[in-house]
Amino acid sequence: TPAPLPAGLKSLLLDENIPYTVLPLVTSLFGFSSHVEAEGLSRQNLAEDHQVPRSALDSRICRFAAESLFAGIVTQDADFMELYAYPGHPVRKLHIFLINGADTSLAIDKKIIRHQHIIRKALASGQPDLIRL
Repeated sequence: TPAPLPAGLKSLLLDENIPYTVLPLVTSLFGFSSHVEAEGLSRQNLAEDHQVPRSALDSRICRFAAESLFAGIVTQDADFMELYAYPGHPVRKLHIFLINGADTSLAIDKKIIRHQHIIRKALASGQPDLIRL
């Protein structure tokens, strides 16, 4: 069972395709952050009879992030781009940071460090957007 989240604004929610090992770096750079696995939202955490299609899981993650006051989601999943096509979808309340071409923890760490100024600027703007890193 996930621990209760702290009240107020939170920085980033890491999608299940971002290794859990990246969380300490993200938290140190951007403040309180979490991982979908820690929040019970990854495919592995869902009981067999609660399995949902990827698009529905992505929507559930967006809804959770928006309701829990996360500023954005870090992902390698281009499906989040498709959700932007739906006006009023919870994804439009969030910054989506799409990491392209990085599939290892070390490569993701390096991309986040290299682009931390872009992430900070986006989070400070308060204007949700889809940002490729």
